[in-house]
Amino acid sequence: MKYYVEMGNTAPIRTHLAHTQTALGHSWAPNTWRAAFRMRPSATAFDPAVRVGIATGLALVVGGALGQPQLAALAALGAIASAFARQEPYLRRAGKVAIAGGFVLAGVLLGALLGSTPMLLQIAALSAAAGLAVWVLTSLRIFGPGAVVVVFSAAAASVADSLPRAVLATAIGVLLGLLIAVVPVTRVADTARTPWLSEGFTRLRSAEMLGAGARILAASALAGWASLAIGLQHPLWATMGAVAAMQSVTFASTVERAIQRLLGNVVGAVVAIALIALGLGFWPTVVVIIALQVFTELFVLKNYALATAAITPMALLMISLAGQMTTEMAVSRVADTAIGVVIGVLVAAITISMADRQHISPA
Repeated sequence: MKYYVEMGNTAPIRTHLAHTQTALGHSWAPNTWRAAFRMRPSATAFDPAVRVGIATGLALVVGGALGQPQLAALAALGAIASAFARQEPYLRRAGKVAIAGGFVLAGVLLGALLGSTPMLLQIAALSAAAGLAVWVLTSLRIFGPGAVVVVFSAAAASVADSLPRAVLATAIGVLLGLLIAVVPVTRVADTARTPWLSEGFTRLRSAEMLGAGARILAASALAGWASLAIGLQHPLWATMGAVAAMQSVTFASTVERAIQRLLGNVVGAVVAIALIALGLGFWPTVVVIIALQVFTELFVLKNYALATAAITPMALLMISLAGQMTTEMAVSRVADTAIGVVIGVLVAAITISMADRQHISPA
């Protein structure tokens, strides 16, 4: 949000407030909600989906075979780094997956370190980490699951029994994901031979990228603290909801993603409750997690609501491998997510750029 107020001149503020009001009106318009059910015409990417499924599956299988279900879950989180930079040429993909994996590893380290600290502090620290991740990943154009994986990794690692073992397991998962991501299967043309790393470091200094990180920090912290104040049990899930909603370029896409995140979480929570009630053992849970992971990668570019309907039970089942999971936690995730996406949309509307007008229908 950039404007200047001369002495006695409040016109820029009034103009921006009017733009914010228009944006908020777009949030609850019927056409906006109908658009959330739209299937995008993107091509189904089988190769990336299979890669991520193999990477997470191997991490879970090896960890389970060693009798370490908690460490298996953390290794699988590290392996999700293979979901970043899906369509990049192999050499550039390797660099971007390594950087994304570093953020996942940092999230696990931060979560394990802060696991016994007051939740107020955890929310602040992880919100800062999410803001930092958005700033760096967006500047370097490392696209994929985004900064929400950092917060989720930290939340999962907060119950880890041993910090060194948790970090080691995640690092092994990141390495596994990196290796799977760069196995040459199909030819990917390198149409952009520019030095992406140096250009990314240049973008790091831009006000736009700094502002993107600051907005995520503010929204995720406010969402987590609001959830904590209300008395919900898992305020970090509210933080994740805000981060997931605001990982979009325009306000219109932020609102659409927020609606899809909320609807997908409702459906996913119902699926999770049914799976938890079945009392699946470790190996059946592993099979379900792999299937949900592949489904997520297949549909994440077509409709985020469908992807979230798979992400929610997958995340809850992965947490169940690291600790105890109850049906009440699935219901809590919906409530926390609702708080997160609402606050995310509010922050996005308040900080909206005057140049962002995609949510305004043409006359």
